[in-house]
Amino acid sequence: MKSKLICHVITGLDAGGAEATLVKLVLKETFHKHVIISLNGEGKYTDILKKNNLEVFHFKFKKIFLFIPEFIRLIFLFKKINPEIVQTWMYHSDLFGGLAAKLAFIKIIIWNIRASKLPVDYKISTKLVIKFGAYLSWIIPNKIITCSKTNLPI
Repeated sequence: MKSKLICHVITGLDAGGAEATLVKLVLKETFHKHVIISLNGEGKYTDILKKNNLEVFHFKFKKIFLFIPEFIRLIFLFKKINPEIVQTWMYHSDLFGGLAAKLAFIKIIIWNIRASKLPVDYKISTKLVIKFGAYLSWIIPNKIITCSKTNLPI
């Protein structure tokens, strides 16, 4: 089997469950080459990743006036590094990272859903990202990985 370039897109690299899982994965799985993209700048895990010789790119998606230029920059980064697989982590990166990968003609896009129920305390913008992502889930990803299961309506 040939080693692949896998690009992981995550909302941020601050402390959290998805972030910790991503770091454990890329540090232990050494057969493939991993590149990490954080949509919201540096965080707790940035130094750990860099000290382990992993390439990490940071964007400023949180700044609303930079959203469109950063989204275009993300598309061009995908075209430049040309990963075989893009795996996104969490709702915002699923939607925006997945859409940018699709527009960059990446063939394999995998979404990672890390929750089973939509909490009522989510911001309205996050709820909109989730709803819009749900509609595009039929178009953008080739596969969706989930780590949760519920019988409750979302």
